[in-house]
Amino acid sequence: MSSSRPVDGAREAPRDENHVDPGPRPQFTLMPFPPIEAAKARALPAPLTLFIGRERELAALSALLRRDHVRLVTLTGPGGVGKTRLSLQLAAAMAERFADGVAFVPLASVRDAALVPSAIGIALDMEGGEEKPAQERLRDYLRDRAMLLVLDNAEQVLAAGASLVDLLVACPRLTLLVTSRAPLRISGERVFALSPLALPPRHAARQRAADRPPLAELAAVEAVRLFVDRAEAAASEFALTPENAEAVAAICERTDGLPLAIELAAARVSLLAPEAILERLELRLPLLSGGPRDQPARLQTMHDAIAWSYDLLSDEERDAFRRLSVFVGGFVIDAAEAILDATECDGKAAEPALEPAIFARGSVLDLVQRLLDQAVLSRQTGRAGEPRIGMLETIREFGLEQLRASGQERSARDAHAAWCLALAERAEPELAGPRQELWARRLEAELPNIRAALDWFATTGDASGALRLAGAVGWLWSTAPYLEEARGRFNAILALPGVDEAPAALAKLLVSAGDVADWQGDQPRARAHFERALALYRQLGDHHRAAGVLRGLGSSAIDVDEIDRALALLEESLALAREVEHDWEVAAATNLIGVARAIQGDLAAALEHHLVAAERWRRLGDTGHVVTALSSAGWVAMRAQEWQRAAAAYRESLQIATEGNDAWYVAWCVIGAGSIAAGRGDRERAARLLAAGIAERERLGMPLRPHIQAVIDQCVAGLQAAMGQDAFAAAVEVGRANSIAMAAAETAEFLTAIEQEAPDSSSTPAPYRLTRRERDVLRLVAEGRSDREIAELLFISPRTASSHVASIINKLGVDSRTAAAALAFRLGLG
Repeated sequence: MSSSRPVDGAREAPRDENHVDPGPRPQFTLMPFPPIEAAKARALPAPLTLFIGRERELAALSALLRRDHVRLVTLTGPGGVGKTRLSLQLAAAMAERFADGVAFVPLASVRDAALVPSAIGIALDMEGGEEKPAQERLRDYLRDRAMLLVLDNAEQVLAAGASLVDLLVACPRLTLLVTSRAPLRISGERVFALSPLALPPRHAARQRAADRPPLAELAAVEAVRLFVDRAEAAASEFALTPENAEAVAAICERTDGLPLAIELAAARVSLLAPEAILERLELRLPLLSGGPRDQPARLQTMHDAIAWSYDLLSDEERDAFRRLSVFVGGFVIDAAEAILDATECDGKAAEPALEPAIFARGSVLDLVQRLLDQAVLSRQTGRAGEPRIGMLETIREFGLEQLRASGQERSARDAHAAWCLALAERAEPELAGPRQELWARRLEAELPNIRAALDWFATTGDASGALRLAGAVGWLWSTAPYLEEARGRFNAILALPGVDEAPAALAKLLVSAGDVADWQGDQPRARAHFERALALYRQLGDHHRAAGVLRGLGSSAIDVDEIDRALALLEESLALAREVEHDWEVAAATNLIGVARAIQGDLAAALEHHLVAAERWRRLGDTGHVVTALSSAGWVAMRAQEWQRAAAAYRESLQIATEGNDAWYVAWCVIGAGSIAAGRGDRERAARLLAAGIAERERLGMPLRPHIQAVIDQCVAGLQAAMGQDAFAAAVEVGRANSIAMAAAETAEFLTAIEQEAPDSSSTPAPYRLTRRERDVLRLVAEGRSDREIAELLFISPRTASSHVASIINKLGVDSRTAAAALAFRLGLG
């Protein structure tokens, strides 16, 4: 998978890759697309603590999910009751039941129900199909998959229920497990209300010693087991004893059996004995006795439990806790250092640095560790496996409440937004270098924080900050998983008062907005954004970026079949890029000119442009775009029947794509090899490889340019006619049954064998510089074939056939088809 698609196989990489100098859109796997065989290995978040109790609930939920007609289960309950932890345990236990695995979809940072499909796509590492809405891409991706999706923290996006029903209807093997404080209230939903942990026998804590349950019996109670486990983690010497059993039982009662509240209390045993913890708890949490333990009471208990833990923090710890609550989706330690170092007690915020002074690191690190020790913060694992620190959403809500009350919210959010901006602008140039994948992963991990920062810039009317931040992450957002969100975000930012006062930042965002519109097939909007950006860059005298926008306009013109206009724009882009010595942009414009030339039928010129672009990108170290150019070169050489050049280009492209886990280009190279096999008469292999590559392309949801799709369709139809229905169907069945890895291995072997063949003298340029394909066309012209007949016989489009004929007439210096045929006979070219 990569962030752009093959230029002659689909379309060029998004338009203004050079937001910075040099600025190619990174050609890497943002999150590696798992091969089919590895789908079940899609990791759930790794719990860092022991799962305690819930045996009854696990058994009941497992039985429920095993029923064929149950495909949507919602775990409900108050914050802190353990919904997320139970859902993860259940998903892990049920994984073997789902052939295509399980996936965890965190929704805590999603506030717009319309973005839930995009969030699911991101969690599935789903790429491609940019022209389709996220919901449609999801349906296509999940339609035939047997999967369990865990949608966590859905209470703020309950309106997404309709889209979930749509998925369940369209995808008969899909099952959803949702955690939410409230039911979705949609068709087919089974609600499972999660109760707190089992408590000791009622009032066991206040019974006479002789009447209390035995210690072993008390230790087996779920709430007590959880307290003891977490207490042992906080203080290794802790043990449940006859002397502290009464206090531990009372602590469990006063926390109402809520796991989060119990964990907060247990974390204190490193400083306080259970009896002392109980004494302090009684000041905050009066015993809930009598009457139903309904949800509002438990919510109040949870709030008071967090407040009790908060009260026990030192002034410095409370201050840090409040400020750190502005982070959404967790944070890394350098982010905490930047925020805590930058935010002063008088409410004024300094600009945070990504690399704080060394002397400050020790104190902040110690402070964070103390908050971890007291269970206010928790250790987390990011999507890419990196360590992070965060807060449970229930605790974070309390922290924000305290932050507002303290009068420090403005300074903390200013510092947080400034840190996000500094991170994004630092990451931007790195995305064009050797550490591009590392920085893309880091940006993806911080997207919840970046969203919060954009919201804050909008709230405070900071149009410049919003433009700069959104523009810096524009590359990431103008890819398939984020398109709907990006379009909404960009439109909202462009509507902010004052955007015209920051023309450079505005132009950059307009380019990203144009990319998004282009990927979604909205060419009028894309063109409008690009042209507005181009005017701004020309006013600013920024020729580097103007060259990129011209290229974007040229690629957009190709998409709407305005080839002459596209070539004019691309030639202007190329000249400007050469003038400012922007080598990356020179390569990009050169490659797209190759696409346009190929559409016109000038395959020799197209091949030359693609190979020149590949070499330039190779010198720049941009191996991802080397794959793009080589794949296009392979396609053009295949169409010209220059088999060894086609094989060499596709073989190198396949090697780089395989090493980079680039699933789309691997599939494209398999399709290319199948097309070569078809042209050489190796029909069974051709049908087998084409079937495997096309099946993988469909799985990835990556569309092709129409003229490319037409050629492939003609090739497949020709094979079917030549092989016969039964033989063709058998080869296709084998190809579709093979894994893409098997097809890629066969492709590599096949291409290598062609490269090693003795040079074919017939592949050298003929007199009048006719390519091999043009000689084939000329032979058919001499036979009196029409353009449509030529197209059908050579598996090309009628338009391409006509272009070939026009090129031949021009090269031969004649004025008609008849004259060309006559000259061909005289020179022996027919």
